[in-house]
Amino acid sequence: MHIRYNKFNLINKYLDYFSTANIFNKLSSFASSLIHKNLEYIYAYENCALEVFKVAKKKNIKCIYELNSIYWRQRKNLNFSKTKNMFYKYEDKLIKDKEIKLSDLIIVPSKNIKDSLKLYPSYLPKVKVIEYGFPNSRRQKSTYRKHNSLKVMYVGSNIPEKGTKYLIDSLNSKNILKIKNKIELSIITNSLAKEYFNNKIKMKKKIYTNLPHKEVLNLMNKNHILIVPSISEGFGMVVTEAMSQSMLVIGTNKTCLRDISKNNNSKIIPIKNSSIISKTLIYFKNNPKLVNKIRNNAYKTSIKYKWKDYRERLFKTINNN
Repeated sequence: MHIRYNKFNLINKYLDYFSTANIFNKLSSFASSLIHKNLEYIYAYENCALEVFKVAKKKNIKCIYELNSIYWRQRKNLNFSKTKNMFYKYEDKLIKDKEIKLSDLIIVPSKNIKDSLKLYPSYLPKVKVIEYGFPNSRRQKSTYRKHNSLKVMYVGSNIPEKGTKYLIDSLNSKNILKIKNKIELSIITNSLAKEYFNNKIKMKKKIYTNLPHKEVLNLMNKNHILIVPSISEGFGMVVTEAMSQSMLVIGTNKTCLRDISKNNNSKIIPIKNSSIISKTLIYFKNNPKLVNKIRNNAYKTSIKYKWKDYRERLFKTINNN
């Protein structure tokens, strides 16, 4: 008797079993066994809600759903072909639609996510935007002066959604390379993206990989400007983290800046525009007073809305809906 061994089938079964979707589904199934009828509502996150909501509906318990990423149908329309996630098959994405269908109220952290839900193909429950809070705030001790180097940062991976192509094109532009000795560039990313940034960016840079969160904040506190060129972002907590460390954030309207940019506390730029990024950097390089003013405004914004405030808004929204 001859048995043919197919290692690819075995690998696929292994990936299916340990996939994020399968793990979340197992957790949801376990949590559903703990539900009792005296509960007023169930609060669950995307990918973890389906089994819990099924049981809750049978017991007439209100289902509140938090979606913290761009709705998958909009992401599909953006055609990020290079970032097909092997941990989420099409069938797994349809689970999100089932979760939404069972929801009584949907909580999202940004207008961008709320807008993406317009592509949901059926009746959409009420959607409320509650922005995430800022971490602990710290003023920067150093003031940026024109004769100093402008300290610029990027924090994130190199997937297409992050818009790194446009960041790299801007940093490699002739006008930026003319002043490259007056810019200190720091990049915080993962180990896989380190070589990519190292090879693609022509100017001198420091690349940090896999830093603990505390060290990320410490490094932010020593820099002036964070660039967030994202094409698609559910929220972008790196923005609020940077502002809490008194950084000037240059970011697109596809980040949470659309929700929290006010009182001259940041700079919003259009997506997919490397020329605007380079011009904005040069402008700020030559206007230190404005840089310091915006950094101070960012800090002031961050101290007014903490995670405690987020929780209070969340409870109030749940109780009033």
